[in-house]
Amino acid sequence: MKPEEPTKPEEPTKPEEPTKPEEPTKPEEPTKPEEPTKPEEPTRPEEPTKPEEPAKPEEPTKPEEPTKPEEPTKPEEPTKPEEPTNSDKSTNSKRTVKLNDDSAIIDQRAPKLIGTITNKPSLPLTPDKSKSAKSKEQVDHHALPQTSERSTSWGTIVGILVLFILSYGQQWIRHRD
Repeated sequence: MKPEEPTKPEEPTKPEEPTKPEEPTKPEEPTKPEEPTKPEEPTRPEEPTKPEEPAKPEEPTKPEEPTKPEEPTKPEEPTKPEEPTNSDKSTNSKRTVKLNDDSAIIDQRAPKLIGTITNKPSLPLTPDKSKSAKSKEQVDHHALPQTSERSTSWGTIVGILVLFILSYGQQWIRHRD
């Protein structure tokens, strides 16, 4: 059993402070009369939906003309291999070209190959003067201006100056301190 600790004497309670007199309440402000609510706008009556148009009667289709019976195809006789020409512009056909007594099938989708294999240039060596010569009226105004080799753009000049100032500016600041 623990010995009982002596009880502390009770501290004297502070006298109660007199309560402040109640402040007079402000007279209530008269409430504003309620604003009359706006009468609700009458809702628009739903527009009557248009009755669906009756389906048009289908026009009678014309009877298809009977097709002619296909004629039996004759077996193709072997023809002489043709030399490639620039006038033939078929893109999906294949031709045989005679190369050193060997026949080879060349795909037309690669016309540059034809010129190299047959040792015939696919483009003429002399340019067509009528197509290459431009009149003064046909000058392309949207093309970039032609600059000579010696001319330097302002961006290059400014860039070099900035690098110069940065490199020597740092050295100047260090020596100044």
